[in-house]
Amino acid sequence: MRQVITKVAYLQDSEPDIWAVVDDMAQAGVDQIVIAPMFLAVGAHSRKDFPIIAKELKEKYSDISFEWTEVIGEWEETLDALGKVISDKLAN
Repeated sequence: MRQVITKVAYLQDSEPDIWAVVDDMAQAGVDQIVIAPMFLAVGAHSRKDFPIIAKELKEKYSDISFEWTEVIGEWEETLDALGKVISDKLAN
């Protein structure tokens, strides 16, 4: 079974940013990173910013294999979980 480490990183205006998190992981010897964008819908960041950031990450960290998933808002599990949370909140 592969070891999974989950880290939160931000693209802008918050810390830690994606560059700091990837740098820490690279220094720790991580050789594969899967990035799951935490957005509820596909928007400007996923269409415009992610391809640029992905290219820059691959260039800077050529020893690391990067994979990007679709935004988590497109996952059925996310929508189910959010629906339950909203229903529970509104029921109280």
